[in-house]
Amino acid sequence: MAASLSRLTESVEAARADIAPTYMAIANDCGESDREFFHRLCLLSTKYNPKNTPK
Repeated sequence: MAASLSRLTESVEAARADIAPTYMAIANDCGESDREFFHRLCLLSTKYNPKNTPK
């Protein structure tokens, strides 16, 4: 999963796409090992606050 999540993250970043409405679904699917991707995907959103993300 990490390879496909890496490609997805890179595509979202390149498109500067705001996927905040679905970021909790991503958080549920990303395990602890994929936390970096979760944060990278959410950084593009004005709604994103790293202090309010799942631990």
